[in-house]
Formats: sequence, C-alpha cells, structure tokens
Amino acid sequence: MSNENINFINLTKPDCLLVSEEILQNADELINDAEILAKNKSYGRGISLLINSIEELMKASILIFDANGYQFRSVKGAKKLFNNHSLRYPLAFVLFLLVLFIDDFKSLLLKVKSKPTIILNFPNNKERYYPIFKKYIHYKIDQISNEITWFFNAEYLRLEGIYVDYSGEIKSPLKLSVKDYDEVLYRVEKIRAFVSELNNTLIFQNNYPINKSKSIQDQLKSENVYEKLGFIISKYKSLDSKQIESLRQFCVDFKKDINEKLSDSLKI
Repeated sequence: MSNENINFINLTKPDCLLVSEEILQNADELINDAEILAKNKSYGRGISLLINSIEELMKASILIFDANGYQFRSVKGAKKLFNNHSLRYPLAFVLFLLVLFIDDFKSLLLKVKSKPTIILNFPNNKERYYPIFKKYIHYKIDQISNEITWFFNAEYLRLEGIYVDYSGEIKSPLKLSVKDYDEVLYRVEKIRAFVSELNNTLIFQNNYPINKSKSIQDQLKSENVYEKLGFIISKYKSLDSKQIESLRQFCVDFKKDINEKLSDSLKI
C-alpha cells in the first residue's frame, strides 16, 4: 500500500502510537498558544484554539485505544470522526462526563477511607444520607444539562472566537471575556488529563493487566458495541436548538423521577 493511500483508518498499531503522540503534542501546542493569546486579552481567539485542542484530543484517544487492540476505527462511519468537526464534540461530551464522575468517585473513596462507617451506616440512616444523595443527584443532573448545551454548541463558540457575526445582535470575538475563556480551559484541562492518563495506562499495557484489557475488548465485540456505535454515527447530524432543548428537558424529567423514587424509599 502506497503512503498516499494510508490514512487514520488504516494505520498500523505502531503507527497509531506515533501519530497519536504527534496529535497530543499539537493539542498541547494549541493550549500553549491559547494561553499566550489569553495573557494578551485575546480571549476569543484563545477559546477557538482551546476548542481545536479538544478535537485533537478526541482523535488521539481513538488512536490510543486502537493501538492497544481496540477496534474503534472499524466502526462504520468512523472516518467521519476524523473529518467532521461536529462528531467530535459528542465524544468529548461523553469523555468529560466520565472524567467528572471519576473525580467524584475518587473524592468519595477518600471520604470512605477516612471514615469507613459512612458506607456501613448508609442503609440504616436514610433520613440523614438520602437528602445528601438527592442533593448530589440534582447537582449532577443540572451539570449534565449544562454540559449538553455547551458541548453541542462548541462549534459555534469556536467560530465566534474568530469571526464577527450578526444575528439579532453583534457577536464578536472581542466581546468574549476571561470568564468565557476560563470556562473552556477548565474543560480542556480535564479532558487533557484524562487522555494523558489513558495514554499512560494503556500504552504497551505497562500498568494494565493484558488479560483484563483483552476481556474488555472481547466484551465490546460480543455485545456488538462497535456495530451500535456505527449506527449512532450513521444517524447523527448536528443537533438543532429544539433537539438540545429536548435533551435538557429529559434531564428535568429525570430529576423529577428521582425525587419521587427517593421520597418513596424514605417511606419504606
């Protein structure tokens, strides 16, 4: 196969590693350049570069997985993930939520480690712990709802950081603030840390039992996960405002449902 016929989809595993490292380096350079722009109060252009870095991190994560035996590039329509901006943001959304839940789990483990009776007392002290649990669930649902809006509008924000537009009002890169920039940087740093940890964990499977990794890979195949992902990609188009609002409404309805179930549990 000539070099001109080689692309992201048919890279060998060793080449996936090489290319992923180049992509990660480029993502880091984009973040560094964004920081320079932000220090000079060019927040809009800095935001655009940060969002570009998210896209690069998504490409790198796919290659890192496949370099270690996974087959995400075999998914029908996977080429679109490397060519289509809008498809990378849902992937980033899922990874970002995963990071948030991992952070919460780590925090919980630290609390349990310092006070193991928390877990032991939970079933027998509903009146005390259920309100805390309810508050946490409400917070996470609201957080997910906000992230739905942000990630599915990320492409618009990326363009807003570069171009002046007019739609009922002036939208200009010059109007984006340090607060806008910091909100994007927070998400980028979380995702970058996750991809870095993924890279360090999976690469050559130094710290990850090979048999466990193989078990996960086999499970993905047996449960037709790759086929299901291909179906989602084939049906996906950029969400419009009505669809985004529907997703947010789902979060609201889910919160109500959780309230009812927790209230019923307290009555038992």
